[in-house]
Amino acid sequence: MLTTESSIKQILKTRLADERENRLRVFHECKHPEYAETEVWEGITETDNYYISSFGRVLRQNKSNGQRRILTDTDTYRNTGKIMVNGKFIRPHIYVAKYFGAMGNGDKVIHINGDKYDNKIDNLRFASKKDASCAPLISREYTTHVPLCQFTPNGVFIKLWRDISEVTATTGFRSGDVLSCTEGRVLTAYGCIWTFATDAPEYKRFPQVAEKVASLKEWLITGKHPGGYILFPTVGEAAQISGVSEYDIIRSCLFSETIGDWMFINNGINSLHKEENNYE
Repeated sequence: MLTTESSIKQILKTRLADERENRLRVFHECKHPEYAETEVWEGITETDNYYISSFGRVLRQNKSNGQRRILTDTDTYRNTGKIMVNGKFIRPHIYVAKYFGAMGNGDKVIHINGDKYDNKIDNLRFASKKDASCAPLISREYTTHVPLCQFTPNGVFIKLWRDISEVTATTGFRSGDVLSCTEGRVLTAYGCIWTFATDAPEYKRFPQVAEKVASLKEWLITGKHPGGYILFPTVGEAAQISGVSEYDIIRSCLFSETIGDWMFINNGINSLHKEENNYE
């Protein structure tokens, strides 16, 4: 049977499921992806001058002069994670999950990458009380002031960073995603491997770059373009960097097709070719 559009989508679905199962990267998902791409505001129920956004920000509009203030930029929020709304403290992430359609089921809301200050809708998920108790949580005192090393997916050193705040300020990457990689919850973040750069004994338990490179070998995708070759750990990372859709990347891997200026090759234990053979 010839490979069809639906069969390619099935191969992609299987590939992404494998990436999720093998913890290759952080998956940010929500019912309405457009709310994660463009900030949308909604009025908070039972108030007429408080608003919450799909990016997790809360603002108050002064009733007398119309001036607006972002309450999530205040020291109160930074210190407590709570906002005072009509005399009652609220946690913004609970309202974001409710108003903008977080994935999952349950009464609790967890942060996918463990960063409790990353309240963007695609970083939130409903969970049971049991699952919520096991959810990762970044300790800002423990991990955020430690130097970080950045590597390519095949272990070539890229840069030493002072700490996660320098990474986020320079690149715009989510701190929780990068720290999830350094702590070993996922193997890659933003197409790279990240590790802690310290000799402190308490950090020795986290996986080092050699361990992550070995785990990635069968998942790597090579992207060829006029500027040379780039090694990607996942389909998603290849799509993010190249601008080519995940569907077209899989198609290029299957048929050695050029998509624009790019051609992609699947490496390692070719699960893609195994899938392809099922459709030929």
